[in-house]
Amino acid sequence: MPYPSEAGSDTAQPKFVRLCWIDLTGRVRCRVVHRTRYEKMIQSPPESILSLPACVMGLGHHDELAPGFGPAGDLYLQPDKISYRVLSYLPTHAMVMCSLLRRREADSHLQGTENQSASQFSPYPLCPRFILSSTLHSGMAESGVSYLIGFEIEVVLLKSLRPIIEPVDSGQHFWSSASSFRNGAAGLACIEKVVQHLEEANISVEQWHAASAPGQFELVLSPHAPFQSCDELIYAKELIYSVAHELGLKATFSPKPFQAARGTRSPVHVSLHKKYQQSSDSISQSGNPAASPPSPNGQFFL
Repeated sequence: MPYPSEAGSDTAQPKFVRLCWIDLTGRVRCRVVHRTRYEKMIQSPPESILSLPACVMGLGHHDELAPGFGPAGDLYLQPDKISYRVLSYLPTHAMVMCSLLRRREADSHLQGTENQSASQFSPYPLCPRFILSSTLHSGMAESGVSYLIGFEIEVVLLKSLRPIIEPVDSGQHFWSSASSFRNGAAGLACIEKVVQHLEEANISVEQWHAASAPGQFELVLSPHAPFQSCDELIYAKELIYSVAHELGLKATFSPKPFQAARGTRSPVHVSLHKKYQQSSDSISQSGNPAASPPSPNGQFFL
């Protein structure tokens, strides 16, 4: 089981559940419901589905509305229960990732039938989970491969933003520096607590180290199937924000916090695997990638 906790289990009984979705700016947004409401949503989705204004996907970073989005219409949150996790850093809360649905116009031949409620919703075309699912199914159908994805998380920890941006721990800090992990270092305390909470949430951190920019650290997550990896990335970033806030710090994933220092990346590693055929090399046609050109699957990926 990739996800360690489920609603209704004896080991996980949070009071509140965060229904989370990703908007078009990459932000995590959520609605919070009581656990009993969440369980109703899982057990009888059509009757308990939660609605949102359709313009929510047109909101910018300051909630300004993008052109082409208006106030009319609704979207609906559909929890993906396999992504349910109790927050290891706040056990009274759980979070679950949601897909966005829209209501279909009722078909006359379905009115008054049992199938009507089951078919009255369809995926919202701009929903990131729907786009990821469609992309994966298309890739598997066309190329016959499955994917593993692994993320690296780079984050900068700050002591303050005003009057100047001040990184955590003003001592020597450079790529893979041991000096960044001296006893009592605030950066060490924060990252160590993050890794501990990730392990409690059954998210494996393969390694972590200081990065190049002041106050910058990197955590390498284990590779998994795309949806699990994406859900773990979202959980991990929310966790980092929360732990830093708890310790009086500010975590930022901004691409360029310091003009004169290296920026913050978001590396992703993707490997391709033949779905129905074992091969020592999924990209090249032989076991030696240097001795042969990419296979059709490799060319498709590149």
